[in-house]
Amino acid sequence: MTREDYLKELRLRLSHRMTMPELERMMGYYGAYFEEAGPQREAEIIRELGTPEELVRRITEGRIEKALECPDAGSGGRKSSAGALWGVILAVCAAPIAISLAVGLTALTVALGLVVLCAAVGAGAAGVGCIAMGAVAVWAGFAALLGHGIATTMYFVGGGMLTAGIGLLLLGGVVFLVGAALRGAAGLLERVLRRGEARA
Repeated sequence: MTREDYLKELRLRLSHRMTMPELERMMGYYGAYFEEAGPQREAEIIRELGTPEELVRRITEGRIEKALECPDAGSGGRKSSAGALWGVILAVCAAPIAISLAVGLTALTVALGLVVLCAAVGAGAAGVGCIAMGAVAVWAGFAALLGHGIATTMYFVGGGMLTAGIGLLLLGGVVFLVGAALRGAAGLLERVLRRGEARA
């Protein structure tokens, strides 16, 4: 019996026992199995697989996956290169999606980082401005003590201290947030480097 005869009889015996996708998967596997072995080993492969009737019995007894992975214990666990080929095809097809997602996530991370940086710079500048305005108001209050009385001085000094306090709170918040962001980025970088070392 030749390879073509074997596969033809196998298809015929399986055709009424499984769906068309299952049948095509099975026939693709065994066709690739013969192809991998080469023409000089056809008879040996047929002996390993047994008759088409025996192979169909093994497959339909609920051992389809086992039959796909290793048709016979004497085959040495050899697997078809068709599975590897499908893996390569899937990787090639998935690559554009993975690259797009990676670029999108990187762009989003950079954009969020820039927003946080701008907010930190703005809040820091506002804090410095508030402290400066508070200092000027306190100085103006003491200067007003000579000409306008204690009430005006207290108004300016109190407003100046309140403004300076708001500025100090803004600066403290910026320092805290920037420190937290730097610690988070350092932790993330450390985890990425550890994973890279573990894979190597």
